[in-house]
Amino acid sequence: MTERPTLREVAQLSGFSIKTISRVVNGDPNVSSATSRRVLQAIAELGYRPNLVARSLRVGRDDAIGLVVPSISDPFFAEMASAIEGVAREHGFFVIVSCTGEEEGAEEAVVAGLLTRQVAGLILVPTAASQAYLARRHQATPIVCVDRPAVDFACDAVLADNEMGALAATNLLLANGHRRVAFVGGPSSAYTTKLRCRGYERALAEARIAVDPEIVYVSAILPNEAAELVPGLLSLPDPVTALVTSNVKATLGVVAALHKLGRTDIAMVVFDDFPLAEAMVPPVTVALGSPTEIGRKAADLVFRRLEGDAEAPGALVEPIVLIRRGSEELRPALS
Repeated sequence: MTERPTLREVAQLSGFSIKTISRVVNGDPNVSSATSRRVLQAIAELGYRPNLVARSLRVGRDDAIGLVVPSISDPFFAEMASAIEGVAREHGFFVIVSCTGEEEGAEEAVVAGLLTRQVAGLILVPTAASQAYLARRHQATPIVCVDRPAVDFACDAVLADNEMGALAATNLLLANGHRRVAFVGGPSSAYTTKLRCRGYERALAEARIAVDPEIVYVSAILPNEAAELVPGLLSLPDPVTALVTSNVKATLGVVAALHKLGRTDIAMVVFDDFPLAEAMVPPVTVALGSPTEIGRKAADLVFRRLEGDAEAPGALVEPIVLIRRGSEELRPALS
């Protein structure tokens, strides 16, 4: 036994996980009385006392986890943040959320601000071309990247299986008779865009359908940019009959343009859910990596590192599921 009893030793003696011990120590009312009694008995037997001074020196004035996302208004990142906050509360921590707005120069400045405040750990959705700056700044702070892996820096990551998700989404449309399926999204440099476009092209290749560059757009970043593409896609000599969109912004633009034109006959599968998707006519089918599971697993990784896990950094890959609501079932009009 060490000179000062540790949380891990309390866990070993009581038979409960470190997370459960932390919840008892932090007064979580959802822990059963029987569990609390056993944990408190182990704490008393070992003489364990939380080292609040040392923890304060490590994480600053508050016990905080930093979370950096492109936009908290995006439903995906909002749900992910909520899951991260839930795990943090179980450990007696809170979450500081900062947004980069997908601006290339904003990420390093936002991250530097959080690390300067000595957050205990950092969960980051990378937007910059490289995260090499983290090697200079992070010191011993646990860092987990979500949605996209870090570039030029080794750290843990929790990712969605974007290529397989796009493959499945496109196959749904092909199975309903579509041969002119457009891809709309962006930016082309984004990790998720690249993998989703790759999955789309793979589905076409497996169906022996040539990829037509005229209906593949990976530069539609804003809703209005995506909306402006729709009339042209529908007025081609061989018009598009179905669409895959790679992000919420592209989806909002495409959906608005289709309804403005009265073209609710165009089949679609979109990435990530959005408000009123179920209320559209027809309801919109989405390809969705679980933001709740991604958030929970990212937070769990941070706390594992804080508790001493020294394994080499790795990546967890979450499957993307298709929530079928009807928009993928529309069949192409007979020519």
